Amino acid sequence: MFLFLAFFLWQATFELAKIDIQGLTRFTPDAVLQTIGLKPGANVGKASFDDVCQKLVRSGLFEGCDWKYMPTSASGIALTLQLKEAQAPQTVRLTLPGVSESQLWDWLRQNEPLVQKTMPASDDAIEFYTQAIRRFLKQDVVSSIDTNLETKENILVFRPANLPKIESIKFEGTKVIDAAVLEKIAAPIAQGMLFTEFDVTQILDLNVRPIYEKLGRLNVKFPAIKAAGGAVTVQVDEGGVYKVGKVTATGGKPSISVGEIADWPAIRAALDAVTGELRNQGHLSARYKVDRTLNDSAGTVDIKVAYEPGKRFTFGALKLNGLNAAQESAVRRIWMLPAGAPMNAAYVDEFIKAAFGKIGEEYSGVASQMEPVGESAVDVVITFRRR
Repeated sequence: MFLFLAFFLWQATFELAKIDIQGLTRFTPDAVLQTIGLKPGANVGKASFDDVCQKLVRSGLFEGCDWKYMPTSASGIALTLQLKEAQAPQTVRLTLPGVSESQLWDWLRQNEPLVQKTMPASDDAIEFYTQAIRRFLKQDVVSSIDTNLETKENILVFRPANLPKIESIKFEGTKVIDAAVLEKIAAPIAQGMLFTEFDVTQILDLNVRPIYEKLGRLNVKFPAIKAAGGAVTVQVDEGGVYKVGKVTATGGKPSISVGEIADWPAIRAALDAVTGELRNQGHLSARYKVDRTLNDSAGTVDIKVAYEPGKRFTFGALKLNGLNAAQESAVRRIWMLPAGAPMNAAYVDEFIKAAFGKIGEEYSGVASQMEPVGESAVDVVITFRRR
């Protein structure tokens, strides 16, 4: 037995009989094995195990990697890798002209299985993703942080390095709204931007879609966005007109008329008005979630909204900065919200407007904030800025 162990420990290489990978939650063992390239039957040594761990840690996807092995025969071993995955809070989007995002993710699942839709926010992870996407695209790739203007989410976007700049944008398939009207709206925003379908879609969703939704056309689509050089063409499916169907609301009562054309910007304003009322009653973090269900056969949209008032705050004290003693005295006299009253968010704006009539023209700016005091009160801090 002693001779067998001594012989085994002095061997330079071993036959890999089995690989066990521990510590995984996001990834599968097969994804890791495909990336490191180790397979049972291979001749390996201690240097190979160090290289594997270095490769995994350098990917930015793992914070730690340890290995150990046990003999299975005179020349064979079973290898165990103990991995610690890195946190992956960063959302990823892949934007490649002419390639659908789903097509690229399908390729990555088969060929680069450690590349997922969320990733660690590190330079090593970005480089790992860049190299993987470059292998698919066969050209240089760059990354940037973009903000989804609707959801406010920061997204790491990978795109080709050499993209055409948008010179013009044209709409096809329009009947209800003249294409020239849409071009006049979108062109000034799009011109000079690097073309990606993602960026153009953002422009459409924020600037064109609301025009159709004001007319009740809630299922407007842009099924094709193509670029020939710097000329972008957007295909429009204007969809049908919807009327308001069933309205269900909890936590508040928005003013929405059933049976009328579903002017979505107006409906949003009605929903926001309830939130504004709640904030004026001290519920400073009030918000809502709305779901809409399109009934194509009936031509109606059912609206379901749930309001979350959140904690109710009271007013504590008024703090003024940037004023001299006389100005501060004059401004304080017009503050009417008493301590202990529900904090009225809109009242602060009204007060600031009135205050500018008391302090003179040398002031041009103002900043306001609410500072928590204890668990359920806030102080209002207003800073006036001179020109």
